[in-house]
Amino acid sequence: MTVKISVSLPDDVAAHLAEQENSSAYIAEAVRQRASRDRTRAALAAVGCPPVPADQAASAERVRRIAEAVTPQLRDTAMVNVARHSGRTLDEVRRHVDRVGG
Repeated sequence: MTVKISVSLPDDVAAHLAEQENSSAYIAEAVRQRASRDRTRAALAAVGCPPVPADQAASAERVRRIAEAVTPQLRDTAMVNVARHSGRTLDEVRRHVDRVGG
C-alpha cells in the first residue's frame, strides 16, 4: 500500500530529487535508512550507551578523542580478548586491525 503526501523541501534538496528517476523510491529508501539509524540509536540508549552525534564533524571529533585514549596496552588487551572470543588467532586479529587502521 502507498500513501500520497506533500512535503516542503529546501531548494537544493528539491533540485537533487528532481534529478532522480524515481523520486518516491529515492525518498522511501532515505527515510528507511534514517528510521534504521533512529532505531539503532534508541536501542543503544536503552542499554546506557551515550548518544552518537548526528553530524560528521562531531562524530569525527568524538572518534579522535576516543582513539587518543587508547593506550598500546589497552589495544593489545582488546586484541587478545577479540582473538579469544572470536576463535581467530592473535596474529589474524592483529593483521585485520592493522589492515583496517585500528
